[in-house]
Amino acid sequence: MGGGAARRRALVVNAAAAGVGAGGVDLVEAAEHVQEIVEAHADKCEQSRRLPKRVVQALRDAQLFRMCVPRDYGGPEADPMTMVRAIEKVSIADGAAGWCTMIASTTSSMSLFLDPEWARAIYGDPKVITGGVYAPNGTAVRDGDGWRVTGRWQWGSGSQHSQYLTGGTVTDGGEFHLMFLDAADVTIHDTWYTAGLRGTGSNDFSVDGAYVPMG
Repeated sequence: MGGGAARRRALVVNAAAAGVGAGGVDLVEAAEHVQEIVEAHADKCEQSRRLPKRVVQALRDAQLFRMCVPRDYGGPEADPMTMVRAIEKVSIADGAAGWCTMIASTTSSMSLFLDPEWARAIYGDPKVITGGVYAPNGTAVRDGDGWRVTGRWQWGSGSQHSQYLTGGTVTDGGEFHLMFLDAADVTIHDTWYTAGLRGTGSNDFSVDGAYVPMG
């Protein structure tokens, strides 16, 4: 039994060293392949203060925005070492793109904590990108089988290309809940004017009475 465990650990280490997630995707190689596109759009990224659509598409199609999604939901299920190496490759081409890759992929780790039904509904679609802020700047009041959420969050990196944004809230029962907010219900405020990492588009975002189902 001990020998089997040692072999399993060796397999995990070897896969991580190769940059391959548990889902069989070589994410480090994928990140290297998108470097040219990312670098070519770096100036436009800074000028527009957001990731250009071509860059978003390339990173999304390479699964670099969802590296933590388990393979049960069709994700690459990357280990931490592989994820960091892939983010590094993107960041070499453009720091803002690397930052947004980090935000989206770390947020995708929430797929591990959601009810499987909701995890599949959100993360089962490979085109869905998530981001958000964990700070409890919102309030949530029970409304039937869900919540009414109101709040405003700062530093919403990648909010302009995300389909769902998370927002930390304090419920009417005094508990912390992280809410998944549909982008259709979110207002993005043009607040991101900085000297660096302008392309992250880290604007404030808010909702006012948005309904979030219990999940």
